[in-house]
Amino acid sequence: MKLLRVWTEDYWSCFRNILRAEPTLPLSSQNADDPGKILEIIEHKHPKGTAPAKVQKILITCDQQESERTLVWFHYVVRGWGPNGESWLIDTGQVQGWEGLADLESILWTVGQNQKTCDAICVDGANGNVRGDLQQRAQDKAAKRMILHGLPNQAVPIVQRFARDPRKVSAPGRRLLPGVRYYYTNPAAWKTMLNDRLKKSPGLAGWHLCAGVPDAYLASLGSENQVPSIDKNTGRPKTVWRPRVIITKTGKEEERKDTHWWDCEHMQLAAAHVLKWDQLQEPEPETQAATPANGGFMDGFSGNQGGWL
Repeated sequence: MKLLRVWTEDYWSCFRNILRAEPTLPLSSQNADDPGKILEIIEHKHPKGTAPAKVQKILITCDQQESERTLVWFHYVVRGWGPNGESWLIDTGQVQGWEGLADLESILWTVGQNQKTCDAICVDGANGNVRGDLQQRAQDKAAKRMILHGLPNQAVPIVQRFARDPRKVSAPGRRLLPGVRYYYTNPAAWKTMLNDRLKKSPGLAGWHLCAGVPDAYLASLGSENQVPSIDKNTGRPKTVWRPRVIITKTGKEEERKDTHWWDCEHMQLAAAHVLKWDQLQEPEPETQAATPANGGFMDGFSGNQGGWL
């Protein structure tokens, strides 16, 4: 009863849900904003599949689905990164299987007047059932492929995973293979940064969409919101990201599941930070060396012609 007097009802609800292992849901259902509102805030001029000439690097992030090794598929987001952390959406969609993921790497995207493939591809590694296969494929092209693994309780936004002692026995997929770039992230930190970009908060680099972006992608960007919660270790109130709650046709409350492209987008921020693509600079203009004017004192000299020596 004391908790009810001190805290708000929202805090008490989250506290009760955590201790009783009940679903952590808001007290009242909250629907996402109209996806069209995002287009009123974010610029979306360039055609889908293309990027402005300012783009220097192309990054693909993929949210892996399903637990069966033979039924795996991926939601993906392709973004171009330019100077000072500015980013442009190039494409978004789904591919099926590891072959589809490999084909995605080889697609030529139009950047200005040129065409180029992606410079890096980053895949979600949280699913332990396919982590062994994922590491092997990342090892095959270690210079281009990397893995991000979200840990909600991690204290820092991102940290690199290193190999364990080789003398220790590990199950397949648990041991980090040599050469694989594997990073643990705190998804909440990157979701907050992405939310600030989508709201065009002052002082942040531009975050652009492309024309003709699917409604499902726009809806996914509003699939989660921040809700009050209680820290299990300290007992203090905090704010966490949770899927929004919808009312089904039967009147039942359910958490939204269409968070995949939202996850791909905050993975873009984390991967670009690792690659330092959020710190790209404007290329220096090419300058041609000045040619000496005719009639200089060395003009026409062609070596030793029996002069001084």
